[in-house]
Amino acid sequence: MKIALLTTSRADYSFLLPLIKEIKKNKIFKLSLIICGTHLSKKHGYTIKEIEDDKIKVNYKINSIVNNYNIIGSIKKITSGFSRVILKIKPDLIFLPADRYEILAAANVALLHKIPIAHYGGGQITKGAWDNSIRHAVSKISHIHFVSTKNCKKKLIQMGENPKNVFVCGSLGIDNIKSEKILKKKYIEKKINFKLDRKFAVVTFHSETLSTLRPEKIFNNLLKSLEKFGDLKVIFTCPNIDEKNKELINQINRFVKKNTKKSIFVPSLGRSIYLSCINYASVIIGNSSSGIIEAPSFRVPVVNIGERQRGRIISKNIIMSDSQTKNIVAAIKKSFNNKFLHSIRNLKNPYGNGTASKKIVKELKRIKLKNILKKEFYEIKF
Repeated sequence: MKIALLTTSRADYSFLLPLIKEIKKNKIFKLSLIICGTHLSKKHGYTIKEIEDDKIKVNYKINSIVNNYNIIGSIKKITSGFSRVILKIKPDLIFLPADRYEILAAANVALLHKIPIAHYGGGQITKGAWDNSIRHAVSKISHIHFVSTKNCKKKLIQMGENPKNVFVCGSLGIDNIKSEKILKKKYIEKKINFKLDRKFAVVTFHSETLSTLRPEKIFNNLLKSLEKFGDLKVIFTCPNIDEKNKELINQINRFVKKNTKKSIFVPSLGRSIYLSCINYASVIIGNSSSGIIEAPSFRVPVVNIGERQRGRIISKNIIMSDSQTKNIVAAIKKSFNNKFLHSIRNLKNPYGNGTASKKIVKELKRIKLKNILKKEFYEIKF
């Protein structure tokens, strides 16, 4: 079976790596890895290097970033570039992860080229971002579904997807955690040239693409909150290429310039260092999905700000806050509370046990692609 797999950024590559390795172990599959998005952006860490460092072959590159991060322009480039690549590969199946707009463009190409799609990550809800609609749209275009929880499977069935083609596998992010060795603090400090004190935060903030509030306003409130904690060091990572991406990066740079001793901006920490930093951190702050899905495995407090991730399954380590400065401050204070820290000591991650990649490959071996393109709406009997 010839499989084409698309990765758009450090975020999806980090959880796709265990699956890529698992697919490559099986000689019945021939995998073509296609990259686009921030993997080819120097401002976002040029993360193709991370893929090459993992000794994973990149078969095709699609340069999808346009001036001023114009999303419509990027979709146009993805559509034409992915179509050209697919005509070369002629895959039997296209594997698409999650909910980025690049993924929707690729799904449309696959649909029109009459190639079956396996989608990972459907059925989740993120109310504060257009990722929510993109995820649902890709699910409806797709033919095989790998989801992280039973609740996600239920939602896809409600959307008319046949239960026989929806497989609960858990989160690939947990596989990623289990496959990585936690690095020593001294090694991390040397690599990023930043001292990790007893108290430090990892901050990742993305635009709320459906919010009535401006992303830079919400982020400014977060930065004002951080200034209230003089003894808290901060590691910022890069926001996604969404609306106001450039403005958010400028805000980070201004904050770091003003607070050189207590903060640093690292566009891409790399998978191993990022997970190790989460392990050692006092708190994760922002609105990244990694705070919701991966952080519970480390039993580290997470302050999740705003609406972007609302709707996902939330663990006890997640402290939800709106975008007001006073409430963000209160949430960060709660994350340091001994009673709260004690309450999450034996936390179990609801997103799986680290066997997702094996489960996905097991089902890919079994799946019959003949006539799978002819989808019918699955009717729920009431």
